[in-house]
Amino acid sequence: MPSEFGKSTIYRYWWQATLKLGQKNDVEFLSSLYSTPQTPEKVQSDWDQYQQELRNFEGLKKTVAQYKQFIHPTYEDFILGSQTWVPLLYATIRIQQPEIVVETGCATGTTASLILYALEKNNKGHLHSVDKRIDGDWIKTNNLSSGFLVPEELKHRWTFIDAELITELPSLLAKLGKVDFFYHDSDHSYVHQMWEYLTAWPYIPVGGIVASDDLFHNTAFFDFSRQIPEDLQITNRGHNFGLVLRKQLPIMDHATIGGVY
Repeated sequence: MPSEFGKSTIYRYWWQATLKLGQKNDVEFLSSLYSTPQTPEKVQSDWDQYQQELRNFEGLKKTVAQYKQFIHPTYEDFILGSQTWVPLLYATIRIQQPEIVVETGCATGTTASLILYALEKNNKGHLHSVDKRIDGDWIKTNNLSSGFLVPEELKHRWTFIDAELITELPSLLAKLGKVDFFYHDSDHSYVHQMWEYLTAWPYIPVGGIVASDDLFHNTAFFDFSRQIPEDLQITNRGHNFGLVLRKQLPIMDHATIGGVY
């Protein structure tokens, strides 16, 4: 069973996955998210607009400044810059217009803030974040709370759940009934990542997305993306962030994924 392999093996899995599903650049992937076909010029114009919106995200700039003693000096350059996966995540939410978003792992609340900012710009949608910080974690050690960077004005679209994912995620998904955008950024072990993807997938509707950060900890995302139906698309940014877009049903179950778990 592929698991915690070296970088060369993981790169090989990524290459095989992209050959199967078709690697797409940012604009190509974003164009597949629109409910009706758009011209390349329109998609590029929207892409430019969304990157500008990120640069104008004053709420997050303010909280980063407030907690600067806990943040890396180049943090703002990362979250607001154009050379990371951040603009792609933000633009995806803006175009997809999800109603229900689930995030596993929250930590500083960087990703939660970006998602919430996009939802606020969309004037629709709600984010559910599930996270449980362990004793000795740097956030708890510094008497901070998960999501401490989330701007106050965006919290009306946010539900934070302080609970263990193993027990909370299945019940949350069952309660919600569907998830338009699912984002993994918690335990990056192979078994846990695969469990999250498999647990969330039955709740992803047509047009829904499974996204994952930190792809290169192991081969879980690649195994998942290689064995789901051929009608899916995959993209990545910086070889560390991936998205899979559901194009059609029927819903895949554990039997379909076979021996990768």
